[in-house]
Amino acid sequence: MTEKKLITINATEARRHFGQVIEKAYRDEKHFVVEKNGTPVVAIIGLEDYENYRRMLALQLLEQLNRELNLRAQAQGVTEEKLLEMLEEDREEVFRERYGSIAP
Repeated sequence: MTEKKLITINATEARRHFGQVIEKAYRDEKHFVVEKNGTPVVAIIGLEDYENYRRMLALQLLEQLNRELNLRAQAQGVTEEKLLEMLEEDREEVFRERYGSIAP
């Protein structure tokens, strides 16, 4: 992944040249920080970069949840093997509820 060029513009400039700004964000992969009265207030980035950002946030959340679950399991003295066993039991129960019999 290459470093994107960051361009700071004021809100009036962004409004005046909005079409060009979004074209550059999309085609030229530039990132814009829009300032209002000298304070950065929003960023304009291409959709692909936004989707990558969302994936990164989702992965961070998943890692955080994993750490928290591991700590809770350790605090309760539950081993990884027991957790896997419980997961399999839950999977089988859900399958029975949906399809009426145990999965092969």
